[in-house]
Amino acid sequence: MIAMTTMKPMEISFNADWFKSGYYIYILTIEHKEKGIFYYVGQTGDRKHVAARSPFYRLMGHFNTYNIKSGTDNQLVKGLIDNNLIDERTADKNTRICVEEAIQSGTVTIKAHYYAISDFDSANHKAKRIFVEEVELALITNFKKVGAKLFNNEAKIGDNKEVTNKEAIALATEIFKKHCQLSQ
Repeated sequence: MIAMTTMKPMEISFNADWFKSGYYIYILTIEHKEKGIFYYVGQTGDRKHVAARSPFYRLMGHFNTYNIKSGTDNQLVKGLIDNNLIDERTADKNTRICVEEAIQSGTVTIKAHYYAISDFDSANHKAKRIFVEEVELALITNFKKVGAKLFNNEAKIGDNKEVTNKEAIALATEIFKKHCQLSQ
C-alpha cells in the first residue's frame, strides 16, 4: 500500500492580463543560490507569423524541456543547462525533473517581469515587431554595460545590431531603470 501524505490542496489562479496578446518586452531574473543572478531579455512578436504571444504563452515556451536541441523558444531551460544551474540529466532523471528539483529546492528562483509596449495589431505587425526588437536589443545593451550575466545568445541574429532608434533606446532605458528599482 502506498502511504498517503496529508492532502493539501494547491490552487493556481490565473490573471486575465497574462493572456492578452501584444508586444511585450520581458526580463527573466534567474537567481542561483551559489552562482548569483542571471537575466534573459526577450520580446513577444513573431517573425514568421502575424502573431504576438501573451506573457503566459511566451513564458510557457521558456519551460519547454522536451525539444532543447531544436527548440527556439526555451532559452530559459537552455540557459539553466549552459550555466550549470541545474543538475545534469541522467538515465533516471530527465531535464524536466532537474528543472523542477532546482526550483522546488530553492537552488534556483525565477521571476518574470513583462512590460507592455503596444497592443497586438495584425495590420501593423511588422513595424511593431521591429520596434519591440529594437527595444529588446537596446535593453540587452544596457544589461551588458553593467556586466550582467545574460542567458541571451550573443550569436543570435540581431543581438549585435546597433540600435539607432532614439525612441527604442529611451524606452529601453526607462524599462531598465524601472526593472532595477523593482529588483531592489
